[in-house]
Amino acid sequence: MSVPPSSTSRFWSEAIPIIPLILFSLSVFGCLFFLIITSIKSQNDYIVNKVGLPRQLTLVNFSEVLSKTLFLKWLFNSVLITTLALAVAFMVAVLLSYGFSSTEFMLKKLAFSVVSSLMVVPPIVLITPLYEMLANFKWINTYHGAVSVYVSWIVPFWTFFLTKFFMGMNRSILDSAKIDGATDMTLLARIILPLSKAPLMTLATVSTLWVWNDLLISLLFLQKDRLRTLMVGLTVFKGLYTTNVPDTFAGLIIATLPMVLFYVFGQRFFIKSVISGAVKG
Repeated sequence: MSVPPSSTSRFWSEAIPIIPLILFSLSVFGCLFFLIITSIKSQNDYIVNKVGLPRQLTLVNFSEVLSKTLFLKWLFNSVLITTLALAVAFMVAVLLSYGFSSTEFMLKKLAFSVVSSLMVVPPIVLITPLYEMLANFKWINTYHGAVSVYVSWIVPFWTFFLTKFFMGMNRSILDSAKIDGATDMTLLARIILPLSKAPLMTLATVSTLWVWNDLLISLLFLQKDRLRTLMVGLTVFKGLYTTNVPDTFAGLIIATLPMVLFYVFGQRFFIKSVISGAVKG
């Protein structure tokens, strides 16, 4: 006869898996709290007490980071590059995915495997040949040069997941539309894409966060100060003004806010996509 577990043992069996999550959450909130508190301190207040609460709240750091740097220009660069990279990647990946999921052709499996395998190639491995190629095209220090590099790494990721999602769609709906005379582009625009909002928003959220926060590509391919993205510009700003930490932290808060809002908006689509994949599985 088995002995029922005691309430204490049941409590610990349920609590132990949660403890690492609690510790991780506390560390993240601790860093955010330090970031926010430091951004509203004066420079003198920060020097006297680096980790304590500010003696007097000030927003002057936010105005200084906007006036001392090309902050608005860097913000524009980040928005432009991120938007262009996602727009081009969307068009290319959707067409590739539709072709892989609905068309039979020679070496289809090999072509899909080659495209998908590009996901696992570390960006640092291709930096040197990419730099040489863009230098030959005279695309260094150009928006389209940086965008092309981002697109080349987003497209394989999007193509793999969208192809799998398109292949899992109800074929009877697509076949009925074809019988009614729908062309491939009509089928894609009016049926497939509307049914793919959840995975598309999930991929867009992940890719936007990556492009927005990236340092490596922007630092190497956009070397002129006026062409830098926001995160790279703030990194350079930090190097020039290392003694003024509150200014740097104020800039980081402004740079982080758009992505926080974008993630909050796209989170429901992300959860819907995960649940949809679990149900299909």
